[in-house]
Order: sequence, then C-alpha cells, then structure tokens
Amino acid sequence: MNISSITKTGFMKRITLEDIAKDTNLSLATITRVIHENGYVSIKNKDTIRASIKKLGYVPNKVARGLRNQRTDLIGHVMGLNDNPLTSRMADAIHSVFDGAGYHVISALVRDSNKDEKSILENLAGFMVEAVIFNAIPTCGDDVFRWLISQGISIVLIERIRNVEGIDVVSPDNENGSEIAVRHFIDKGHADIAYIGVEPEWGIAEKQRYDGFYKAMSKCGRDVQKHFVVLTPYYSIENGYTAMEAMFNRGALPTAIFTTSDLLACGVLQCLYGKGLRVPDDISIIGYDNTLADACVPPFSSIDMRPEQIGQAALEMICERKSQSGMGSRYKYITPFLVDRGSVRSV
Repeated sequence: MNISSITKTGFMKRITLEDIAKDTNLSLATITRVIHENGYVSIKNKDTIRASIKKLGYVPNKVARGLRNQRTDLIGHVMGLNDNPLTSRMADAIHSVFDGAGYHVISALVRDSNKDEKSILENLAGFMVEAVIFNAIPTCGDDVFRWLISQGISIVLIERIRNVEGIDVVSPDNENGSEIAVRHFIDKGHADIAYIGVEPEWGIAEKQRYDGFYKAMSKCGRDVQKHFVVLTPYYSIENGYTAMEAMFNRGALPTAIFTTSDLLACGVLQCLYGKGLRVPDDISIIGYDNTLADACVPPFSSIDMRPEQIGQAALEMICERKSQSGMGSRYKYITPFLVDRGSVRSV
C-alpha cells in the first residue's frame, strides 16, 4: 500500500487520474486512452501507466463513467430476507451469469416493508443501474415500477407477476414441475399421493404448483383425496413437520408425498422419522427446488428449477430490451426437471 494514499484522518484517499499523471509524468489524455482502451498509446507508456495503476491502487469510478457514456454495467438485484435456501441459490446463479457477461450485480436485501423496498429501488436508480431483477415478492406499488421504467431501467421479475406494461417475467414452469413429480410417483405404481404445499393464495408460484398437482392427477386418471392435501402458511421446516403431523391425525396415510419445497420436505422427513417411518421403505417423497435434498438423510428426489437458466433468460431479456425500445411485457418459462435420488420406491 502506498503510504501517500492515506489521509491524516487514517482513511484511504481515493486515487484519481491526476495522481497517476503525477506519478508517471504523462498526460491525462494518454492515461484515459489506456484505461478506456480507446486510442493509440505506445507499449512503453501503457506498461508505465498500468504499473502506476497497480502501485497506487486506482479504482475506476463506474458511476462517473456511466454519466459520460450512459452505461454503467450495473444490475440491481432485490432479494428477500428469509431462511429459504432457494433465495441464495437463485442469487448465486444471477451473480454467476451476469458476472460472466461483464456486468456487476448489486444485491439488496428487502425486509417485509413497502417503505424499505421503495428506498432501496431509489438508491439503485441513483447508482444508475441498467436493470433491476426481483428475486423476491415485490411489495411496492405499480407506480414505483412505472417510475423505474421511465428512468430507462429494465425490470425482470423471477416467478412473480405484476401487470405493468414493460415488465418482463422469467419463471420455472411450476405446473409442469408438479406434473413431473406426479408422473414419477405413478410410474412407480403409487395411487395414494399426498400434497403438502404453501396455500395457493400466497402467490402465483404457489397456485401454479397446486393447480399443476390437481391437473396431473386428473390427466393420469387419479382422484385427489382431500385428506391427503395439507396447506401451510409459508415455507419452513416447522410447517412441513406440522403438516405431516396433521396428516397422521387424519388417519390413513398415503404411499407417496409431494412437497412444494425442500424446506417442507425436511420437516416431513423429521416427522416421519419421529414416528418410526422410513423413506422410501414406508413412504416415498419428492421435494421441490433441489436446495436441501442432497444434504438430508436419506437424500430425497427433488424438482430442480434450473436457476442458472433462469438467470440466463433474465440476462437475454435485459439485453434485448436495451437494443429494442417500446417492447411490451414478455414471459419466459423454464422447464424444470427431476433429480432422482431414489426416494420413491416401486409398489
């Protein structure tokens, strides 16, 4: 660290182009050409400037650069503050995809507060982000979305839908995910198939998984037995445990259980093992989102939502919207798939 870069207060001084010019005895124009890779500079001067940048610890001011060329390569990412591992897996996929494309992602955690979210979005707009990806259920009003769009900021919602013109949505095909699980059970000979999931009124994704289960059972010529359907208020291990206990209290047990998240499936497993039942010997199970399934004992089969492909679709939507103005809202659905870990036995 260059001692001259530390101020009297003990804080690091921001290194500027003027500092590099003073260190190298070269002009600001020459230094700018090297930093922006725009224009001719001799190899000797390039090496001198790059050595000075490394020595002094110069960091380009991306916001200032964005003001000049109307592009910051910054992407806002709004994610919910919760215990669901799907949130972090989706966030990791988004960062990986956008970092690989040369963007920088600014992730912001939202507590369940409309005011908190609105403030975060205003701050992201202040950083001149080119787009905002919502990996959470939006709580702000449609007027906030319209304001972001008016600022030239693209919006992509993951799994959630808002009827605002110009907003894009990318989502796993949740109905198809439920059908994949049901058909796997039926292919293994199961008829008494239970459903444990979050109440369909909770959101569009929850309704799609619920509807997908009923439609798949009907397609396969199976009736849904009401006492084998238990709905929970939200995603948690505790709710999965409570739901399974409720099913025990109803009397007859199914041979197979489809849970609409791995969190719920973990709770179901705990309850089953507490009752002396084993998976898959006594009851078969399939989870949803493939986040915790391989960490449990035993590991269980789960529907993978392909978060990497969701992130890639979001990137493509943002790039397309930058090159084509006046586009309406678009919806893209990613086909999930079953990761089979042998938690469904043949009957």
